[in-house]
Amino acid sequence: MHAGQHRARQLARGTLSVMAAEALALPVALLLAAFVTRRLGPSGYGLLALASSLVAWVEWTSSAVLSRAVIREASARPDDPHLGTTAVQLNAVIGVVAAVILWAAAPWLSSLTGEPALTRPLRLLCWDIPLFTTAMAHRSLLVGSGAYQARAVLPAVRWIGRLAVVVTFVSLGWSVEGVVIGTLAASAAEVAVARIWMHPPVFGASGKIWRALVADALPFLALSITLRLFDRIDLLLFKVLGGTTAQAGLYGAAQSLGWALSIVSVAFPPLLLATLTRLYAAGETSGAARLAGQSLRPVGWLLPIAGLAAGAGTPLASWLFGSAFSGAGSLLGPLLLGGVAQVLMAVVIMTLTAAGHPNAFVRTGVGMVVLATVFGVFAIPIFGAMGAAAATSATGCLGAVSGLWLAHRLAGVPIPIASFVRAGAATLAAALACYASLSLLPLFGALAAGGLAAIVVLAVSGELGGPELRAALGVFDARDTGTAVGDTG
Repeated sequence: MHAGQHRARQLARGTLSVMAAEALALPVALLLAAFVTRRLGPSGYGLLALASSLVAWVEWTSSAVLSRAVIREASARPDDPHLGTTAVQLNAVIGVVAAVILWAAAPWLSSLTGEPALTRPLRLLCWDIPLFTTAMAHRSLLVGSGAYQARAVLPAVRWIGRLAVVVTFVSLGWSVEGVVIGTLAASAAEVAVARIWMHPPVFGASGKIWRALVADALPFLALSITLRLFDRIDLLLFKVLGGTTAQAGLYGAAQSLGWALSIVSVAFPPLLLATLTRLYAAGETSGAARLAGQSLRPVGWLLPIAGLAAGAGTPLASWLFGSAFSGAGSLLGPLLLGGVAQVLMAVVIMTLTAAGHPNAFVRTGVGMVVLATVFGVFAIPIFGAMGAAAATSATGCLGAVSGLWLAHRLAGVPIPIASFVRAGAATLAAALACYASLSLLPLFGALAAGGLAAIVVLAVSGELGGPELRAALGVFDARDTGTAVGDTG
């Protein structure tokens, strides 16, 4: 079998297994959000959202700095016995240092956001950082070594464990602290389960590999910091510029639905990086570029989800989070659109990294943070939470377009422009059909009508038929050369 075809089929199997596990986590995460929002209310959930945003920014920045480097090294040297120990040690050290810094900075951050009560949950939740970075090190090692099915189990362990502990402690009256305890327990459980499959010794790291990982990770440092800051800057800006804790709770609830799309960005791009790294190492440059192009098209299929959220709006937010959170409905559409843009950027960044251009997106990332900040400073005082959501969504879309141009120019990736246009038309159809049906049908009937409208538009436009569908599914089925590297136009 051709090397490109074999890697594409391996990527397909790995992606489907990981996404199946992440898809199991999705309803659990939504169920958890529905429970917590109803028990804490807007103000309590706002406090939790602020603490979670700050800790998550540090967690994902700390882990993202090394994750790409670990995946690349594990893909390139799968038999090195010292790599696992070094990767776990380095991630754990970074996590501990980051937690100590955040613990010390908690009072200052509470003052900055105008929320004195933030100090306690922030100082508790910050200790999730070393647990999280250690878990991510094991995930990266599993992906880099091709153990995709073992990697697929971990998110299910995290979310199911978190749900059980959070529901127990919050029901006992522990409020925000109960959610924090559940988060810590879930991370610890993931580390314990991960070490069943990948259990490098705790001691005995190689200084040579330590230096190699740090050198490989440094190019990702600026990019990781800027992208993770962009993920969280809207809520923080909104609170700093005068939003109340209750309003932050509404915004955080809407964000939680937008972050549901992270099941794709967490599952697929790292596997794509591992696969493309092997293809480039084998000299399959053109096959890697075509596979990357095919990987972009399924991301466009996520766009109608944003259309459904925009059309359903207030009824959807009330059903998910409770009537007290109905004000979050208008934020769902723009935040989900921004979520799709971030999935697209994740695919582009992994493609550029595998192609040997890890710093190519840095300027775009810095520009996104600056632009989102400027837009937010002007829009939030006038439009409030909608100004924050619109600024972040618009900036994310601009960043995605810039990333596509970079992928095409630097890595020769064919961009499926026609597919994106068809997905955009389906998104508009879904939003209009869902909104128009709300006065005639119950919520789920309106969502079904919007989904059907999107499918009809995609089918009529040719996206779901003939060579278009075969090309789009090429990344998930590489049984023949035409499918493995088919048209992405």
